[in-house]
Amino acid sequence: GIYDLHLGSDDGNAVNATFSSKIPSFDHEKFTRKKGSMESSVYLPFLEGSGNWQIYQGPDKPLKKAEGKIQGFATHTITTGRLETVLKSWLRVNGLGREDGQPLPFLSARELPDGTRDTILALKGADGTVTEFSNVTIDYRDIKKEGKHSSYPTIIRLKGENGAESLSGTIRLSRKIDHFNIYDHLNFFERSFAMSRASVANYRYIADYDLDYVTVSGTRKITGTALSEYQDILQPRKKKKKRKRKRR
Repeated sequence: GIYDLHLGSDDGNAVNATFSSKIPSFDHEKFTRKKGSMESSVYLPFLEGSGNWQIYQGPDKPLKKAEGKIQGFATHTITTGRLETVLKSWLRVNGLGREDGQPLPFLSARELPDGTRDTILALKGADGTVTEFSNVTIDYRDIKKEGKHSSYPTIIRLKGENGAESLSGTIRLSRKIDHFNIYDHLNFFERSFAMSRASVANYRYIADYDLDYVTVSGTRKITGTALSEYQDILQPRKKKKKRKRKRR
């Protein structure tokens, strides 16, 4: 289908885009436990389009404007319980388009509270065909800490199979786009409410991937850059107990 996106703010920041994708969503397995459930789908993992945007530069300065191609992914998630009871972390990596016809990788890996992972790994060919892999194993390495409570991997090693075919290699989070936790942007009253809820630390990067695609025809090296986002689900913050003064 074809999709239109329009975003704006009072200070002049704006994004206008039109994009399309012929690929249906990828569905994660539904995770259910006594305290709730979670089901999610990844839409438009290989969307393509174009758009324009403008960015506020400051008082009495002209807006910075640009236009270009658009690529990315979107997700749709339904939960019936508290977030920290149904999800521990979530990594998504989406290969950026190339002109040489090389296949593009897509990875979505949810880590559940019980330590298991629910993973989608796929390759999109230049002709639009999609190869999905099963028996996927992922190893997070070079873990970086962000403050006292959160962390994220910068190296991901993976392997998946599809019959006689396999895909294996390394993804490196190489160029920082943004680190973001909505809790840090709440006012006093919003924080008081949010303290009893889990928060999400987002780590967005440009990633470099170096993969080996093994088929009956031989081994093909797949390299390139990708958009990536790692979400670390943080437990609710506990309120500090105030010490009561003893009366004499």
